[in-house]
Amino acid sequence: MIVLIFMMMLAGCSTAGKTMPAGQQESPKTGTAHTEMPDTGAGTRGTPSTNTSTPGKEAAIMETQSAGTASKVTPGTENATKQGLEASKTEAVTFTSKALGKEMRMKVYLPKGYGGSKKLPVLYVMHGMRDDENTILMFTSAADKLIEAGKIKPLVIVAPYIENSFGSNTGKELSLYNVPEMGVSLNVGMYEDYIYQDVIGYVKEHYSIDPSREGQYIGGISMGGYAALHLAFKHPEAFSKVGGHSPALWFEGGPRDWLYPNEEIMKADDPVYLAAHQDLKGLNIYLDCGDEDGYGFQTSTKRLNDLLTQHGQHVQYQHAPGAHDMSYWGSQLQNYLLFYSPVNE
Repeated sequence: MIVLIFMMMLAGCSTAGKTMPAGQQESPKTGTAHTEMPDTGAGTRGTPSTNTSTPGKEAAIMETQSAGTASKVTPGTENATKQGLEASKTEAVTFTSKALGKEMRMKVYLPKGYGGSKKLPVLYVMHGMRDDENTILMFTSAADKLIEAGKIKPLVIVAPYIENSFGSNTGKELSLYNVPEMGVSLNVGMYEDYIYQDVIGYVKEHYSIDPSREGQYIGGISMGGYAALHLAFKHPEAFSKVGGHSPALWFEGGPRDWLYPNEEIMKADDPVYLAAHQDLKGLNIYLDCGDEDGYGFQTSTKRLNDLLTQHGQHVQYQHAPGAHDMSYWGSQLQNYLLFYSPVNE
């Protein structure tokens, strides 16, 4: 078993229906409310903001908090037998991020049979702009059906809340970078460290997952697709698979000046640059986009595929009728999960 026009772009990830799909259980822990960070603010990249509260909605706490750190418990063990969980479940987790200095949230899907000594592969799913960790619900419902049908191997799926950050390190002090002409505020902070160190570290410590490169996958939708490609191309030793699903990519323009204020940062972080210069041997890559994507990402996705191919990298590239929306991504879920966790591996 293996574990705007810029504004609308990434708004396409608003998750329809945040209720739990049939057949799944969500861990019934006590909840805590957080103050939502408004979508306003000013400042330049790295400029501190007075508002550093955790955005969000109510989230179930998987741990008791003591002196800013999480007490050690073992999530994922409820409703389990010696053979593992009797039914899949999705747990809501709140934990303290050292990189961001505040509480953050994630959802963790555990398939039927999870538990015992067997370590499953794990897929980290990054959400789009203006969305949140509930994007996982789309994946988990499909995963249940495909696992039950014997089409994919069971895996753990983790969806961290990454705010409007592109999953990048953009400043040591938390702040908002307001882009009024685009109607969006971007989150400044050490979000790459948050994902790569805090989220992944937490999951490795608290869940029965395969911690090797072969057992670690990362993917994302829209802005989250950019974040997944950025992280996997920058840290190819950590992941064996990456998926960019309608990834928010710019070869020029867009938020590139904010993400890459100088050439040194661009060469270290830009997935387009890394595709041509980084050794990505052993990294399996999946790219897709709808043919009617309203932000032109079908063009940049095809260009990235061509660039990777020119440099000898094998890519699973797909395109199909569809826009930059949940309808398109929902139609592709089986393809995504067959890439990450096929039964023939």
